[in-house]
Amino acid sequence: MSLRILHLIETGGPGGAETIFSQLSSGLQERGHSVQCVVGDGNWLPEELRRRGLSPDVLDPHALSPVSMLARLRSLLRRERFDLVHAQLFDGSVYAALAAAGSRMPVISTLHGQVDVQAGGLKQTLNLAIYRKLTSRVITVSDALQRDLQTILHIPADRIEVVHNGVDVSAFPQPSVQPRVSRGGARPMGLSVSSPSETIDQRRTTRICSTPSASSRRVFAC
Repeated sequence: MSLRILHLIETGGPGGAETIFSQLSSGLQERGHSVQCVVGDGNWLPEELRRRGLSPDVLDPHALSPVSMLARLRSLLRRERFDLVHAQLFDGSVYAALAAAGSRMPVISTLHGQVDVQAGGLKQTLNLAIYRKLTSRVITVSDALQRDLQTILHIPADRIEVVHNGVDVSAFPQPSVQPRVSRGGARPMGLSVSSPSETIDQRRTTRICSTPSASSRRVFAC
């Protein structure tokens, strides 16, 4: 089933989250989904997305007030009628959750670290409460981060899922390793090079789930 997806990140890169964002966006599009990207200020990520055949909207959170940013996102959601929103990083996820509030549109959030979700101050306390209440699913990139976020955010385990960042090894030259013979001519030693399909832990980059109340529906990408 083809989905209309709004993919959001508040930064412009370059960085790890932005790289995953660009790879996932193009991977979903290659699989027949319609992906609209909204990115923050910066030259690297918008250019990388265009290179991959996508047309991103650039919303600079430093140039727009929070109210204006939220209004732009809500207008986009009403106009395009997406099936779901997938936001990368914490601040973008808070904006996405608020913009989609009341629409019954699933909001998927991927967090890459715990630095953004540490408690501190009234604004952060409010953002954490919004995130906890309004996000449909949370994806983390490691088991350790999943455990930490369950403690920090108090989100039920059935709303947090681990999807490790994948590496497409077919994009890199494969080394040719010749066996070495041990001293004395005993059995050969050396490294065996596996095929790309054997060395990738997961071909997927993310898993998109429906809301808890809806029927189980998952889209695997990259």
